[in-house]
Amino acid sequence: MLRVGCCGWSSFPKKGPRLANYAHVLKVVEINSTFYKLPRLSTAIRWRETVDKINLSFEFVVKMPKKITHVSNFSVSPEFLNDTKKILSALRTKSILFQTPPHLFDDLNIDDFKSIIRSLSSFRIFWEARGQWLKKPDKYISVAKELGVRIANDPFRFNIKYFKSDFVYFRLHGIGKMYFYKFTRDDLIRLRDMLSGLNQIDGYIFFNNIYMCDDARTFIKLSKHNIEIKSTS
Repeated sequence: MLRVGCCGWSSFPKKGPRLANYAHVLKVVEINSTFYKLPRLSTAIRWRETVDKINLSFEFVVKMPKKITHVSNFSVSPEFLNDTKKILSALRTKSILFQTPPHLFDDLNIDDFKSIIRSLSSFRIFWEARGQWLKKPDKYISVAKELGVRIANDPFRFNIKYFKSDFVYFRLHGIGKMYFYKFTRDDLIRLRDMLSGLNQIDGYIFFNNIYMCDDARTFIKLSKHNIEIKSTS
């Protein structure tokens, strides 16, 4: 079953509290703000309490802090990792995303990455690599298998044939001009057809452009008779 949502809720139309408004419409969100800074534990608890009033099965997927991926190359202190785990627990997170920067290709700290993965083994773990990894997909897939993580990426930028895990994770940044692109009806039908062509259809579809809210809802409408989607409340 697909879960369709957005990368954050800050761009959702403000008609009262944005997160509550979002949870009335969609059932999953990827939290991007955690990439830049961990929220206070009290804030994470408040987010969870907000959505629980609307939908107990609402899901927070967390983008892991750049302090882990971009600053320390996975050589992060146990204290910081424990603080991160407390946030994941408060949010009742099931899945997490690591995004590595383009410069971490030959220099990716595989051993420390593995160590962090082992400490987070209770979660579904996804990895979105950028830069040379997309030009060397076989290496990308090979290292992901070595790490024991699933691939996350944009199917409009990374060949769909490489999404062969039991659980897909699509991050849709836009075609051509990233983030500022609005997906057309034809784009979204193409996305629907990509998914229909996979042997299994289970995972996340997250829109990460300035029109993410409209595009997510349009995609749900276009796909509801073709693909099983866990979307609206």
